[in-house]
Amino acid sequence: MSYDIVIEGRFVDSVDGEYRGYLGIEGERIAYITERPIAGRTVIRLSESEMLLPGFIDSHVHFREPGWEHKGDIGSESRAAALGGVTTAMDMPNTPVQTTNRERVLEKKRIAEKSSVIDMEFYGGVGPGNLYTLEDMADVVPGYKIFMCGSTGNLKLDGLEQVEEAFSQLRGLGKPVKVHCEDQAMNDMGEERYRDMFGEHGPLIHALARPRESETKSIGEVLPLARKYDIPVCICHVSTREGMRMIEEDGRAKAEATIHHSLLDLEDFKRLGPFGKMNPPLRERRDVDYVLKSVIEGRVPFVVTDHAPHTVEEKSGDFWEAPSGVPAIEHYGSFAALLLDRGMEPRELVRATSYNAAEFYNLEGKGRIEEGFLADLVVLDTKRPVRTGPPYQAKCGWSPFEGIEFPGGPTYTIRRGRIIAENRKVLI
Repeated sequence: MSYDIVIEGRFVDSVDGEYRGYLGIEGERIAYITERPIAGRTVIRLSESEMLLPGFIDSHVHFREPGWEHKGDIGSESRAAALGGVTTAMDMPNTPVQTTNRERVLEKKRIAEKSSVIDMEFYGGVGPGNLYTLEDMADVVPGYKIFMCGSTGNLKLDGLEQVEEAFSQLRGLGKPVKVHCEDQAMNDMGEERYRDMFGEHGPLIHALARPRESETKSIGEVLPLARKYDIPVCICHVSTREGMRMIEEDGRAKAEATIHHSLLDLEDFKRLGPFGKMNPPLRERRDVDYVLKSVIEGRVPFVVTDHAPHTVEEKSGDFWEAPSGVPAIEHYGSFAALLLDRGMEPRELVRATSYNAAEFYNLEGKGRIEEGFLADLVVLDTKRPVRTGPPYQAKCGWSPFEGIEFPGGPTYTIRRGRIIAENRKVLI
């Protein structure tokens, strides 16, 4: 038999570990894995520095559509994802047309079916106006998103009482909940205190106004609620050492780490200015080192980008008015290569970049190199350095990681049995 695509080389699976073999793809799925050569209409032979992994699942992105298409849209940002080796992206609800009911989720799905080159999932947003209708979305979302503070596209719940009511309403729906943990009162006090002191502190004013205690206080409030209502919880974009430790000690809640909170610190913030502004803000080097170490040691279940594009013009104005968020998704595979270069075990990398998300969000047929699973795959070259620079695939056209050299990156991205990116070029 001749398969549509055959891949020969070193494979890494979260369960089976590392091994060498031949993989045959037929249609959208992995049809056969063997130690013996097999025939294919297209054959990809991996070099010694390349390995085949399950396609990356970025479980935290903001693709901006509908409503902010000038920043990015599902088509443009999905192509950026393909360059990064991401075959599934999970989009947040805080666009101008907020994903807070069933019809709006289905609308995003229709857009993705027409324009996305990767698979997409869409979270249900939890806000003050839909607390008692959340069940209507349960069968069309992978999970729900709660904001405990104001951020882009404000969906903030009003106080801890309302947050607990949201948990009460979500109990029994069988869906995990992601939570943006910052304390609104602390942030308000910080902004009031520091708003007129930009001249003295520069971009660091944003980190001072949203202090580390804002994150840890909020995490400390969410963890007991997750236990009380027996809901699987993921704490988004953890930025502090203390926050990571709280989640680790809890033993039940999950943490996600972004590329920017794993690499960039306050010195980078001084250099980037508003282009390094995000919520929660960049932190001290000790926090960054702890987050990165936690990822490398396999203690963080999810590596994400929090890809959140804004235009150069939006980022170039008054610092306080500049929106928070940075693009990152096309660097996902390069960051994965860096993690391996820093000592992360390949099997642990697979868990943090695909398998854990597939299990946590019940994404059927994803996250493994296994017969019968979807042929969502990425070939990662760990020894072909990639220096970040323009042109960028993301519509906004810039990156906070410009000039950084990563030790490697994706050479092939395959989604449902189709090669969608090869050697830094999107093919569809």
